[in-house]
Parts: sequence; C-alpha cells; structure tokens
Amino acid sequence: MKNTLIFLFTLQTLIASAQTDTTNGFTAPANVSNNVQELADYLCESLSSDKDKANIIFNWVTHNISFDIKAAKDPERTPKSAQDVLKNKKGAADEYAELYKELCLAAGLEAVTVHGYIKQWYYDRGDSLYMPLYGWCAVSIDRRWELVDPAAGAGHVTYTPGWLRKQLNRFSKEKVLFSKTGEFEFNYSPEYFMIDPLIARFKRVPADPIWQLTEEPMPMSVFLSGDSLIMNYNQSHYYRVDNRPAMQRQVSLSNEDNIVDNADRIYGYNNLYELILGAKGHIEAGRMAVNYLKEGNITVAESTAEQVKDKIKEARKHYEQQQSYLTPQYNKLKRKNATKNRDANARFRELRLENKMLTSKYNSHISKAERKRDAVDAKKESAEAQSKDIDQGRINEIETITVEKEPGDELLDAVGDSIDAKQDRLAVTWLFIEDEVKAIDEIKAANEKLLQRLAVINYQIDTVYALEANARLRMQDGNDDKVKHLISVHQEWGSPLEQVHSNYLENFDSIVDRSERLYMTYLQQMRLYKGVLRHLEQYQRWFSKEPNVKPEYVSMSKDYHECIDKYKGAMEMYKEYLHQNIERFNKVVTSFEERDNLVEYMEQGEKTRKEMEDKEIDEDNAYVKRSIEIRLNSLDELEKNVEETMTGLRNADKKMRDDERKREEEERRKKKEEEEKLKKEQAKSKKK
Repeated sequence: MKNTLIFLFTLQTLIASAQTDTTNGFTAPANVSNNVQELADYLCESLSSDKDKANIIFNWVTHNISFDIKAAKDPERTPKSAQDVLKNKKGAADEYAELYKELCLAAGLEAVTVHGYIKQWYYDRGDSLYMPLYGWCAVSIDRRWELVDPAAGAGHVTYTPGWLRKQLNRFSKEKVLFSKTGEFEFNYSPEYFMIDPLIARFKRVPADPIWQLTEEPMPMSVFLSGDSLIMNYNQSHYYRVDNRPAMQRQVSLSNEDNIVDNADRIYGYNNLYELILGAKGHIEAGRMAVNYLKEGNITVAESTAEQVKDKIKEARKHYEQQQSYLTPQYNKLKRKNATKNRDANARFRELRLENKMLTSKYNSHISKAERKRDAVDAKKESAEAQSKDIDQGRINEIETITVEKEPGDELLDAVGDSIDAKQDRLAVTWLFIEDEVKAIDEIKAANEKLLQRLAVINYQIDTVYALEANARLRMQDGNDDKVKHLISVHQEWGSPLEQVHSNYLENFDSIVDRSERLYMTYLQQMRLYKGVLRHLEQYQRWFSKEPNVKPEYVSMSKDYHECIDKYKGAMEMYKEYLHQNIERFNKVVTSFEERDNLVEYMEQGEKTRKEMEDKEIDEDNAYVKRSIEIRLNSLDELEKNVEETMTGLRNADKKMRDDERKREEEERRKKKEEEEKLKKEQAKSKKK
C-alpha cells in the first residue's frame, strides 16, 4: 500500500459540475457598498437582462459577505436588515438571503426570501425535521422563478484542521468537518445560482411547498426518506412551474402578512411545524390588540379583548406543542448518536482484530520461512562436502584381495544383492522425487493464481479502508449511505479474502513440507548412491574379473554427483522461494499496518463526529428552545399589555361613568334647587 495519506485520498475521484460564470461583479467601490440601492445601481448599471443582474448580485454577495457563525446559533438575535448586513459585511443564512432579495428588488427584479428545511451534515435518513432553520431566495428571471442560495454559494463552515483540509481538498471538492472550532471558509460555488429545483430538493425543501417550483410538490415524507426515493420521485414528478399567483402575491406582502396568509399551507406540508400556526395567531392577536382595543366603546373593547385572549391562548397552545416535541426529539437524536458511535467502535475493533489475526498468521510464517531459509546454506555446505567423498577414478585404485572370491560365493552374492536392492530403491526414490516436484509445481501454480486473486481482493479491501477512512474523517457515519455501502463491500470481499489468505498459507505450508520431504529423499538418494558405490568397491576388491563393475561405478559416480547438484539446485530454488515469500509476507504485514493506520483515522474522525454531533444537537435544541421561549414571553407580554390596556379602559370607563353620574347628580341637585327656588318664588307671588 502506498503512503497512507496519499493513498487515502487519491483513490476517490469526485467530479463536481458547476455552472459557467460569465459575469464578474466581485467588487464595488466603498462609497456604494454600504447602501442597498446605490450598490444595486452600480452593479447593474450596464446590464439589461434579468439573469445578468441576478447573477452579478449573487457574485457580489458571495464574495463580500462572510457567514456569521455566532449569529446563526443565537436565538436572541433579531435578523439584521439588508442595510445592516451591508454595513457589517457578515450575516447568517437568512441574512444573506435578505440582502440578496433586497438588492434584487432594488435592481428591479422580483425576489422573495424562502425559509425551509435543510439536511445538516449530521442528518440521518428518517430523522424528523420539526422547524425550518435555513433560508435562501427565489428570484424571478424573465418571468420564471429561480432558486438561489447565496450563503451556500459563498462557502461553508468547516471544522477541519488546516493541514488535513489542504491535503483533502487537493483531490476533492467535498468539505471535511474535523475539529471543534468552526470557521467560515470561502468557497465560491456558482452552482448555487439558479439551482435546478429537482436537484435542490435533495438537500433542502421550502417550508411553503409552492417554492419547490414543481407542479406537484414532493411530500416531506419523501424528502426525509433519502436520495434514492427522491430520485424516484423526481423521475415521475419533474414538471416545473414558472409562476403562480400565490408566488406573485408573496412578493408584495410583508413577512407578517406572508405568515398569516400562508401558515395553513405551510403547516399542511409539515404538521410537526406547530410554531407556524402559533406565529399566525400571535400576529393576529397583536394586530387586533393594536387596532381595536383603544376604541372608546368598552363593550367592543371587552369583546375584542376576549378574542385577543382566545388568539393568545391558541397561539400558546401551538408554541407549547412545538416545545413538547423538543425533549423527545433531541433525546432520540442523542441516543441514536450514541448507538452510531457504539456501532462504529465495534466495527473498528473488528477491523483491528481481523488485521491482528492475519498479521499474527503472516508473522508466524515469516519466522518459519526465515528459519527454513537460514538452514538451507548449511544443508548445501553439507552436500558440497559429501560430493568430495566420491571420485569416479577411485575404482581404479582398489586393490583386490590375494585370493579372490568366486561367483556363487555367499558374501559376494550378498554384496551383489545389496547393490541391486539399493538400485531398486533409487529407482523408487526417483519416481517419488518426480511426483513430488510435479506436486510442488502444481501447488506453486495454484498459489500464483491465489496471488492474483489476492491482489484483486486486497485492492478492493484497501480501497474500502481508504474510502471509509476518508468518509469517517468527513464526519460520515454508519447511517450514511456511503459508509453503509463500504461496510457492505467489505463484508462481501472480507470472507473470500480470509479464505484466500488461508488457502495461500496452507499451500505455502504444503510446499514447505513437500520440499522438506523432497530434500530428505535427495539425501536418502545420496546415501543409497554412496552405499552402491561402496559395495561396488567391495565387489571389485573381492572379484576384479567382473567387467561391469568399473563402468557401473563410473556411471553411478556421475549419477551421485548429479544427484548432489540437483539437490543443491533444488535447495537454491527452495531458498529463493522462501526469500520471495518472506518479502511477500512482509508486504502483506505492512499492508495490515497501513490498514491499522486507516482504522486510527476512522477512530479519530468518529470520535470528533460523535462530539460534534452531540454539540450540534445541544446547540440546535438550545436555539429552538430559546426561540420558542422568546415567543412565549412575547405572548405573555402581549397578554399583559392587553390586561393593562383593558384595566386602563375599564378605569377610564368607570371614571367616565362616575363623572357622568356625578354630573347627573349635580344636574338633578341644581334642577331640584331651581325647582325649589321656583316654588318659593311662586309661593311668594301667590301671597302678594
């Protein structure tokens, strides 16, 4: 295996398609960059087409606004206006969208901010999405609505340590999350301008389904079910919608009006999004309080106050219902994360155990092969020494006994019989050697085929290790399709790999055993040859008249030396075979070490993924929880204001009625006084 890091990231080739950018607009003078209208005028001054205007605005926003990570996680923040985003040159995703929308409007283009659901890096297929926490845009280009995501087009938040990120990005456009400190990394991506609606909904769907821009919006259940179902849905529901009256209406409405107008449709798309109904009731209650509670008619005010309270009660019910989802939802996510981590660590242990067992087997065979190899030279030296014991001319130096034995002599016949027996045994050993050499060659040929098979499987397994390490470092886990596929491939190839390793080592052991038997047979042959030659010498010593002894001695001497040469040649081949396999075994062990290194990368990535996912879950939980608390507090404040207003109105009405009663009493008193005065005057007149 090549150097771990290089091999890790060169195996994977990722091809990303991007739209061609034909308009620049990355910069603008400082004197126009802090005013929406002036900036839009400057950027679009020489442009006539809607597309060019929308694109140059996209280019400027993506190149000049940074993602505000802190603001994106702050539930207390009030979304900045486009003017404020321009001033600060940073914003959260919805603030990118707001700025882009306002610049488009200033340039004469119709545009809206689209709030929706996005699959975060830690999203798993089947997870529920309760609230839309992301924002992008829709802009009308030549009377056709298009989707634009300026925040994604500007870059991404990365958690990758610099050295690793640089290494990875040499080979891939995918972004890696690896450390605990998130940073915004600029990465201009023009493919987020005029996104194909069918592509967009793999990762994001709008809360209001009309902004999917398709004739039949994809259900939330399909969006949550994964890419394969989305792809299947797209194949049969691909008709685009360029425009609709409801889209045009949203352009002219305020954010609050859009919520009131579209809340029911938004809730209908995802009935876990209770907050939208609460927001609708909240807005309506606030408007009723402002518009009707200050009327002079206390009866109307009392009636309106009751309606406002009912609206507040209804809104609170929806907010609290949304709130009730939080604890079970996030506890479920935390438990799932713990399970993923447990499963991942179990897999890593299995991988290490697999490597450890195979490493142990190969190390054992390396030791065995080294011992056998080191013993070869000693055996060759021994054979070399034995070759010097016999010389074919020695037969001529044999001195016969004074009285030679005659044919039929018992001792002479015994020597002859022994020579014949040894020659018969030599013939048998040669047949055995022939069969053994043939068997060894066949096993070697089988092992060569196993080596080829092993090379293919090892490449597959090494690739799986490298790609899984790559994926794990990118915060992917066992629930992600890519990792699932890699685990499946490893399981598919792992069993045959183990079998091939076992077969190869068994064959190696068989070759070693047969080779050792072969060399023992050669040694046996040498002893037999030597015995025959010694008997021929004895025969010559006892009966020199036998004409065949000397020629046979010369022939057997040649065969003896030939046997020694074959033995030494076979031993040299055996040594070379052992040496070759020692090198192979060492390479295999090195590959296991490389795999262990990759497992270590997997463990590092998984450890960080677990920590970061827990952190993201906690932050999202805190963000949504606080967002709902703020709304509930606002409702409480509204209810308090209504009570205070009604108390004031009631007090004013009571005072008015008290004043009226006093006035009436005063009038009655005065009238009575006047009547009494008149009576007195009339009485005086009568007396006169």
